[in-house]
Amino acid sequence: MIMIPESQKIFSIEVGEFPKIYITMTYPPAGILCGRSPADESYSGAALQLRGDQSDIIRFIKKVGAHNAKFEFNFHGSSFNRLLAKIGHSFAVALAGLDGIDYFLPSIILGTSSHSSYYIGGIREPEHELPSAHDIGIGVEETANGACLIVRTTLFNIGERRFPTYEVVCGQVTSDLDLIRSRIALAAQRYIS
Repeated sequence: MIMIPESQKIFSIEVGEFPKIYITMTYPPAGILCGRSPADESYSGAALQLRGDQSDIIRFIKKVGAHNAKFEFNFHGSSFNRLLAKIGHSFAVALAGLDGIDYFLPSIILGTSSHSSYYIGGIREPEHELPSAHDIGIGVEETANGACLIVRTTLFNIGERRFPTYEVVCGQVTSDLDLIRSRIALAAQRYIS
């Protein structure tokens, strides 16, 4: 359904005629990686962006005879964060296993924690952006809280356009760091290559 504001006219459009647009969320880095308190539940600096091929959007607006069009959408940040938590947690458990890691994300996945901004955020440095051929990666990094598993993921590649890379801090390593790194390397070699 499309609503053209100047005439308040609502009409249906074939799916193939609608411009290719998508909504992305850019986040500041996760609080745990920046020294913020878990009690700071804000995503100060987060931005919701509507992305798409501008010429495609202009062509569509001209075709429907609108001088301007109003696109309305709802963004459910807690659901989106739960999705990122599920992706990060499942990938980390699949590659690193359960033993020797104190996982942070189950309460976010279950919706019983409001601390998602502490564990889920955007990349800290441009070089952390995933290369276009990759949608997910995992690593162990030293943080102020000790060695942590960090999953980087992007959700979709749409041609040259893609979602931002998100960092999901999955858990703290509580046992031999070399053992955890070996598990990840072995699992990656077996299942990802």
